[in-house]
Amino acid sequence: MFPKDLSECGYSDGIPYWDWTRDAGSVSDFKNSPIFDPDTGFGGTGYPEGDNSTASCVENGPYAGLQVNFPEPHCLRRSFNLTSQMPGNWSSSVVKKIMDYPDYISFWNNSERIPHDNIHRAVGGDLRRQYSPNEPLFFVHHAQVDRMWTLWQGRNKTRLSDYGGNTVQNVTVDTASLDDTMKYMGLAEDRPVESLMDTLSNGLCYKYE
Repeated sequence: MFPKDLSECGYSDGIPYWDWTRDAGSVSDFKNSPIFDPDTGFGGTGYPEGDNSTASCVENGPYAGLQVNFPEPHCLRRSFNLTSQMPGNWSSSVVKKIMDYPDYISFWNNSERIPHDNIHRAVGGDLRRQYSPNEPLFFVHHAQVDRMWTLWQGRNKTRLSDYGGNTVQNVTVDTASLDDTMKYMGLAEDRPVESLMDTLSNGLCYKYE
């Protein structure tokens, strides 16, 4: 859906992703990342700072003043929330360790819980909520997660069918299967998971470097 929507908006370059390993040196490196530049990036943290329901409206960059509608109308919120150790969770060394896991379950658990989850927490605001797609950064963040998975798959062709885990977060009863249906809630045609495992087949046509 993301590449298709970009194409429909006239964007013809490769899929944009946020390589947050470049912003992992320190809290300062993260806050001063080019991705938060108000002129060439997504804008910075919200004002006044404070990750709650009444603060942290983004006031600079292309999304300054953006109003989102879910779960109720409000300004796009962003509130950086980092400890000094936090950037290490998305460092090159951590990503390398995750990429070296030989099986999908280990790769998935560690990529989701370490870099993925901590980026959501670090940016704060809407990105930290269950309605995180309100935040435009959601898409370049998840493109990086998708990139990690695609590169991990590329190390061994058998990984194109390596899949499992649970179908509901924090619930271990239902085991995920390639036969499961990916439901798009009317935004696109529902598809079997198996048809989405390879980014170069079944109507998908993209790869990462």
